[in-house]
Amino acid sequence: MIAKNNRRQLGYTLIELSIRLAIVSAVLVAMMAGVQKIMEQSNLNQTVNQIARAAEKIRLIIKRDSDTSFVTMPNVTLPINNAFATSSVINPGAANVEVYTALGNRVVVYNNSNSHSSQHFRIWMGNVTPGTCVDLAGSLEGVANGMWILNNGWQRVKDDRVSVSFNAATARQFCLTNAQNEIWMEFLK
Repeated sequence: MIAKNNRRQLGYTLIELSIRLAIVSAVLVAMMAGVQKIMEQSNLNQTVNQIARAAEKIRLIIKRDSDTSFVTMPNVTLPINNAFATSSVINPGAANVEVYTALGNRVVVYNNSNSHSSQHFRIWMGNVTPGTCVDLAGSLEGVANGMWILNNGWQRVKDDRVSVSFNAATARQFCLTNAQNEIWMEFLK
């Protein structure tokens, strides 16, 4: 006669645990990818809002002071001018001031006092990753009057003065996929 093992299984077998672990891991990876995409979009939106806000504040400074000679990094980062949020500014008002976006891009403001009109100013953004270059250029297109992407030479993406319209395909072509890009934006008064 064969003896039967009447003991009940208390717990899970190794195979059952492995399957459950694989399912939980797949769900966690999918969630993390979704969260990362949401964070990237949030940082992109914060950067666009920061540049748009800064451009508007700088326009007010030009209107108040009647020209762009006061559009300098130390001046626009002073708390009284408040062109950039204090959390994104290192050494506000100082000669060695630095401003960074939510994406980690360094931002520099220039006046165009040496151009044909002293009523223009430019904002430069460096270290733009290939992954955000097209999205950033597209999102900032409506904010700036002119835009250039620098990688292997300047590539004009938009210029209101000479009727060059923004084209996402063109921006995609100019944003290098294997290097950091720079974006120049020109703003009219």
